[in-house]
Amino acid sequence: MRRCVRNWFLLGGRLPAADSLRQVRDIMAQTAMKKYKPQEWKPGVQFQTDEELAKLAADIANNIFHPVGTAELGLDDDPYAGFVTRLRLRGVKGLRVVDASIMPDIVSGNTNSPTLMIAEKAARWIQGQLWPGFERFAETDSSLNVSCRRY
Repeated sequence: MRRCVRNWFLLGGRLPAADSLRQVRDIMAQTAMKKYKPQEWKPGVQFQTDEELAKLAADIANNIFHPVGTAELGLDDDPYAGFVTRLRLRGVKGLRVVDASIMPDIVSGNTNSPTLMIAEKAARWIQGQLWPGFERFAETDSSLNVSCRRY
């Protein structure tokens, strides 16, 4: 199972960031680009060392995607999962987190619709329902302290 990589920039992402800035500089220095007269605004040509470029890359970096996959969803016996079955937050009784953090990967479109689908599913779980076609049975959901009837 994939694990979230936290603090990527601090744990080895610094050198690739500096190298990426150098690669952009190399591309813009090519003969084919000369007619456009490119000028470097950020981070600035005065910055050349790995340390300078890595720091400045962190300062100017931006993510165009909506953050997803920041929390791991797993089974109840998975010690690495922050969220367990039915979006329950491990170790906090009665709390569920319903957002894009449990998506394993970014979708190719906007994250709003998939997040709404996650919310719809969670609402059914919270109400004690699943979907038509499943056998009905009663269950006591101790995290919500209510008796549920699921489909």
